[in-house]
Amino acid sequence: MNLAFTQLGFHRIEAHINTDNPASVKLAERVGLEYECTRKGFIYEFGEWTDNLIYCKNSPG
Repeated sequence: MNLAFTQLGFHRIEAHINTDNPASVKLAERVGLEYECTRKGFIYEFGEWTDNLIYCKNSPG
């Protein structure tokens, strides 16, 4: 994330995670992302609209 913020100039990093993927939630939290919200009906997958958990981190500067 340091590279994204300092060298690439990103101001925000987001992870969009399916609600049935606890391993990705653990990884997001381990690297410093924080839960922001659940987006209902966000992605159309396998014939239905699915919810996604949004984890994010804003630039420290």
